[in-house]
Amino acid sequence: MTRRIVLPLLLGAAVLSAAAAESDGFLPAGARLIPLAALPAAPTGAESRKVVRLAASGRPMMLYRGRLVALAEQPAGAMADWTPPAEADPVRDFCWLDGQTLALLRGAGLDFIRDGKPVRGIALPGRGRRLARADGTHCYLFGGSREPQNRDVLLFGADGSVRNLFRAPQAVTAVAGDGSVTFVATGPLVYFLARGAQPRLVFRERTAITDLAYAPPVGVFYATRDGVGCMDSPGSGLIFLRREIASLDSRRGRLLLLTKDREILLITPLAGFPRAVKNVRRLLTVDAAAAGGADLGGKVSGDDEPES
Repeated sequence: MTRRIVLPLLLGAAVLSAAAAESDGFLPAGARLIPLAALPAAPTGAESRKVVRLAASGRPMMLYRGRLVALAEQPAGAMADWTPPAEADPVRDFCWLDGQTLALLRGAGLDFIRDGKPVRGIALPGRGRRLARADGTHCYLFGGSREPQNRDVLLFGADGSVRNLFRAPQAVTAVAGDGSVTFVATGPLVYFLARGAQPRLVFRERTAITDLAYAPPVGVFYATRDGVGCMDSPGSGLIFLRREIASLDSRRGRLLLLTKDREILLITPLAGFPRAVKNVRRLLTVDAAAAGGADLGGKVSGDDEPES
């Protein structure tokens, strides 16, 4: 049975108050929040990296203790469990590019698997990077602890190609896009990259953005220590669920979340989010003005510009 843990926003009828939206969160009318699993804590000394991703079909998957697990959405549904071949370095991240191609990030290497068979392995300079899906044949690589490499956004192809899309002013904390358009977070700031155009600053939050998920035509979902938000247009966005999130992904009108408490949640459908964000933000703006202009976050600023 579906369980809601946030207050619904009923568009066109009653709406929750701005104060309730700030404290509890909101969902668009018709959207459901579905708990899929609650993960146990990893034993002491075991691989603790946990990531959630959506397959090309939209099926929820997770990386837990070095294994890729496909989750069931119905109580009687079947789960699938795959352990990658043993290597010196455990899998730290993964993403499905298309229905057959899987990218696996290890400590110092990136592997492309097609139809269950390795097709390419790429040695990486440095460790601690992160992975994000771009399109059916490419993925983004970013992050790490080494300067200035942790300011680069790299686009890797399953054919072995690599392009440096952007060197950010600060360390990159999250990336999402489709290879043609790309959103890059550096702390609380989000830059937009498009082919043939200069990077531009499009969004600012109160605190650092730790993950991004591109969900056209809805917008871009993001995670901070305050919760999960939706950036519905340049300069406009809002936190809608106040749960600390460790990982998120979006595909096929679905948003998959892994909380810091190890709960996996699915929100679907997503189509109503742009209108919901605008309606709630309007209420919060009215309340903030009455309270003397409190900062709502989720806005754009021209004070920080990317390197030329």
